Amino acid sequence: MTHDLLIQACPACGGTDFIESNVVLSEGALRVCRTCGHAISSCTLQAFDLTMREFENPQGTLPTERSRVRYRQRIGRLLRTLSKFSGVTEGCRLLDVGCSSGALLNVAREIGFDVQGVEPSSGPAQTAIKSGFSVFNGYLQDANFADDRFDVVTMMEVIEHLTEPLAVIREIFRILRPGGVLAISTGNIGSLTARLNGDRWEYLDMSRHGGHVSFFTSKSLAKLANRAGFEIVNVNTRNFRLLEKAEASPLLYRSAKVLAELFSKPVGWMGQGHDLVVVLRKPQGSHAL
Repeated sequence: MTHDLLIQACPACGGTDFIESNVVLSEGALRVCRTCGHAISSCTLQAFDLTMREFENPQGTLPTERSRVRYRQRIGRLLRTLSKFSGVTEGCRLLDVGCSSGALLNVAREIGFDVQGVEPSSGPAQTAIKSGFSVFNGYLQDANFADDRFDVVTMMEVIEHLTEPLAVIREIFRILRPGGVLAISTGNIGSLTARLNGDRWEYLDMSRHGGHVSFFTSKSLAKLANRAGFEIVNVNTRNFRLLEKAEASPLLYRSAKVLAELFSKPVGWMGQGHDLVVVLRKPQGSHAL
């Protein structure tokens, strides 16, 4: 029944007029907001809480040995770009919301950022703290950071878990100094990958990605940002997949992967990549809403 659904109103625009899409998952059809195109899960609170338990693993999101170098390069490039956007190139004060076990904090510290984190899951939060990071184990709204405290805030693969992200984005607006920037990364439900794979797109599968319930397009994320008072600095998409690994034979998957890589850059340039990164700025002279 409708009243059992985890999400009742659109996380992006606040609307309540939805249509059921033809993407049907184990928890039911994805619902799409008629106003902004945002898509939401039909899961219940019980199902959501069950899949979120995976984030108590103390290892958190630390990269594997195999992926560590590539992760450091990718995050390092992003952080240097954010520093330039913020106008602070030395001693940049950064907060990572949903910092898990501190992977991003570690890269940021290495390149000279003054870093802090927020993480609600106690296992990975303690891992980050043991690594020497200042991490608030709880929710951002309870951390009580001072107004205008940070130059940069990052929220990487977090917003898709939030049923009411506006409150979090407004709190980030408050603690960013005017001119400071927020980077949000999430999956792009408007991507070519999502359209081709439908309910086979792995990102939608809560059994593989616990708590994924809110699916943004660049349009719906811009809507949310504007409601919180932010201006959009940059929108970037990357990556493309023709097939998911679990849906094809090894030979077919490898062939599709090679073909997809040939088109990955142009797909990204067209805003159709399945990884979405949006950079937002708190306007100069603005105050918390």
